[in-house]
Amino acid sequence: MAQETGKSILVFDFDGTLADTFEHFVAIGNRMAEKHGFRRVEPDEIGVLRDMTFWEAVRYFDVPLMKVPFFVAQAERELRRRMGEVKVAEGIRETVFELKSSGLTMGIVTSNSLQNVMAFLRRYDMEAFDFVKTLSRIWGKVRQFRHVMRDYGLTPGQILYVCDEVRDIRAARKAGVRVAAVSWGFNSAKVLKESQPDYLLSDPKELLSICKNEWGPGRWHVRRSKGDRT
Repeated sequence: MAQETGKSILVFDFDGTLADTFEHFVAIGNRMAEKHGFRRVEPDEIGVLRDMTFWEAVRYFDVPLMKVPFFVAQAERELRRRMGEVKVAEGIRETVFELKSSGLTMGIVTSNSLQNVMAFLRRYDMEAFDFVKTLSRIWGKVRQFRHVMRDYGLTPGQILYVCDEVRDIRAARKAGVRVAAVSWGFNSAKVLKESQPDYLLSDPKELLSICKNEWGPGRWHVRRSKGDRT
């Protein structure tokens, strides 16, 4: 049953936004490249990689398109074994708890697995989110945004999605959701800016200013009880 609030909520991406997984995915990708015969990411190509969209990188590194879902699933399994090594993106933990202290409803929508996300949140004592929605496919975020709208009785413009990739911005736009893109994750500020997010952040503290000043008090949905994780 939808909670008709008329208020806005804050939704986070996971990889690159909350969790600093970029170097781990590069390392995992290079191991798969050696095993399956596509190109490695060399150290001097990191900047180039960050300026690419997901599918541009797939083509650039000669990854077989038909095998992308298989490689994504394999990378997720490998990341699960590495979750104990994954660090929190600098400054985001403090920002999350400051937002939580003001009572905002917050959630996560991610293509990572629920097991990986929950292991990370428990490790860093960051179980501050009212819901976590995960995807079984890398192109399914639009559907999850619609689920969030249904669950909380929201219009698309009442969700602010905090994310770090061009493909996330595009999914949010398709769903009509507003976007705060962050430059500390996978994609560079340059390529994120080209996708015209509503906000482009270089520091997690900027999110506090957006929530407090630009959207204004009284516009945010305030949690009443701990939500389901689906």
